[in-house]
Amino acid sequence: LQAGYDRCGTGLHRARDALFRLRMFDLMGPPLGVVPLGIGRAALDAAEAHIAATGDQPQRGPKPPFGMDQLGQASFAQVDSRLRMSKNYMLDTLDEAYQHALRGDVPPRAVSARIAIAMHDGLHAGTEAVNLAVQLIGTAAGRDGSPVDRMRRDIQAVACHVLFSPANLAPLGRQAAGMHTVAWPFLPPEAD
Repeated sequence: LQAGYDRCGTGLHRARDALFRLRMFDLMGPPLGVVPLGIGRAALDAAEAHIAATGDQPQRGPKPPFGMDQLGQASFAQVDSRLRMSKNYMLDTLDEAYQHALRGDVPPRAVSARIAIAMHDGLHAGTEAVNLAVQLIGTAAGRDGSPVDRMRRDIQAVACHVLFSPANLAPLGRQAAGMHTVAWPFLPPEAD
């Protein structure tokens, strides 16, 4: 591949070369890592639509309407904030890795570890958002045809993917703290 880029001249190929300095899962992990963030955002959007439709109207049962539910309002604020912070953490770690690559370096293993940690954080934030949407919407969230019911199943399916294995978090944390480790597939055993 390098020979092909060298024949391209000195223009556009430099930016392309940077991508080849990133580890495989610095590139392949984040596209899957943003899926739970998107599911979580869609769940909060569905909760917002439900809130807009019901507003302060009294509902059957002991559950207060959202307009009078201070705990629900505070939870919505926290979950929305967590989802946004998780997205920014992912983007920041990707940018940090890419800046290393642009300088001609393979990103430090700690940066690759933080990319993987950001993916795990996104899964937790997305799951939290789906769970809150179910709580705010109530039983309607589990009825046939409910998009939130589908989102709940989708977030559970994403959590089963090997890239989100909880067994990786300890070695990723070790690497982020500066201790050389292996965390397959993010940090392969070969030396960089």
